[in-house]
Amino acid sequence: MPSYRTHQTHSAVAELKKTSLHYGGILFLIILLISGVFWWQLPPEIPLFYSKPYGLPQLSQKIWFLLFPGLSLVAFLVTFGLLKIQVKSHLYKDMLAWLLSLYLFLIIVAMIHIILVVL
Repeated sequence: MPSYRTHQTHSAVAELKKTSLHYGGILFLIILLISGVFWWQLPPEIPLFYSKPYGLPQLSQKIWFLLFPGLSLVAFLVTFGLLKIQVKSHLYKDMLAWLLSLYLFLIIVAMIHIILVVL
């Protein structure tokens, strides 16, 4: 028979996972908002490939800016799919949800960096 303390711990873990997924959802909406607002202001070519030499090799067509919301959607769907799998480890699910939030935050930082460089 589970004790009150076990139930309380399980409830806290479920709440933490729920909170991190809410953060992920909010970050995903921010990514969509940034893409929608700044899409029309972007020049035809944007600096996307920073690992290449300075100048023209770094530039790509504006359509590649949609790579960020696309990858975010894929990450969001994959995370939800993996969270549906019944795993006994709550740590795994919590880490997965928080990693999604971190990943989406880094995508937002990359998008803002590109926007600040070109505008």
